[in-house]
Amino acid sequence: MSGKKWVRSWSSAGRPASIAVPLWLKLGGADDCDRSARFLFDCLIAQFSMDGKADNTDELRRRLRDAGLRATSARVAVMELLAKIGTPETHQEISDQLQSLKFDKSTIFRALNDLAAGGLARRMELGDHVWRYELARSPEDGDQSDQSHPHLLCVVCGSITCLTENDIEIKVSKAIGPIEDVLLKGHCVSCVEDQ
Repeated sequence: MSGKKWVRSWSSAGRPASIAVPLWLKLGGADDCDRSARFLFDCLIAQFSMDGKADNTDELRRRLRDAGLRATSARVAVMELLAKIGTPETHQEISDQLQSLKFDKSTIFRALNDLAAGGLARRMELGDHVWRYELARSPEDGDQSDQSHPHLLCVVCGSITCLTENDIEIKVSKAIGPIEDVLLKGHCVSCVEDQ
């Protein structure tokens, strides 16, 4: 049984995944140092995807290599998180969510900038002078609309919602050049329901 499957079966029985890694190593699940390091990394990634969805770590590694980047543990972890949350997040928010993996904030910052430079993540500033990052959509996702899409910034709670072409239609005159970002300010569904 592979390490990730073993950790998932261990955790699905109600036992904490944090115990599974040392136990697997003690039981001889990894013979040498390289396999041990690889297994530890896979287990940390598996903890992010314990919700039963298919593990897409190999796909993320492939996307990194296709962009000319090494598939480091920090880059893969950041991509996993960005894929999981699906909305733009600040460096601080991403660092806080990856704190359990013990990555330094500067490592996460470099990973975010590398992903943005490689076209795997989008970096945007939504009017508050704070950079936010989101995972760039890939053609395999079935989205042909390129990376750009509008966002709604809630003026009450500050949440950011990604809008699709089903939510809003924007027509741009030919007299205007290419548009990088569209930001709408308004009220999110949660704040409207609370009123």
